[in-house]
Amino acid sequence: MGNAMKTRLEWGSVEEGLDAKELRFVDEYLVDLNSTRAARAAGYLRGNAGRDLLRRPHVRAAVERRMRERRERLKLSQDYVIERLIKEAECDAAEGNATARVRALELLGKHLGMFWDRQEVVQRSEVVYVEVAGNPAQALPEERPALPAGGDEQEQCDGG
Repeated sequence: MGNAMKTRLEWGSVEEGLDAKELRFVDEYLVDLNSTRAARAAGYLRGNAGRDLLRRPHVRAAVERRMRERRERLKLSQDYVIERLIKEAECDAAEGNATARVRALELLGKHLGMFWDRQEVVQRSEVVYVEVAGNPAQALPEERPALPAGGDEQEQCDGG
């Protein structure tokens, strides 16, 4: 079929083993990666149906295959995302949005393991911190390497 988008019926022939509701779940899940909403939209009634569907090997394989095909079609990679975040973070105040710059720096910092996400748990009048994500042992780089020069023209921020 080439690079054209595939219809639901064509996906069904590619993803053998999925029934109509599972196929609908996969379609819906790929919209926002919310398994609970996708399961409801596909006609499942149980609240944990989305989680259960993602545990089925043939459903999980279909989701992973479709996500991989989308990444390849759109030519997305982790490097691309990080490069765009760096570009946004380094925009001049006059060119970009301050909130977008701060958010870009936050996401880059999380990628580098600079921040710990913590969850506060209150237990018998004492506060206990539980590490949920982050890597405190990861050493921070002394400096970030410069991006390769893009020629004589200076790239502009997308603005905001």
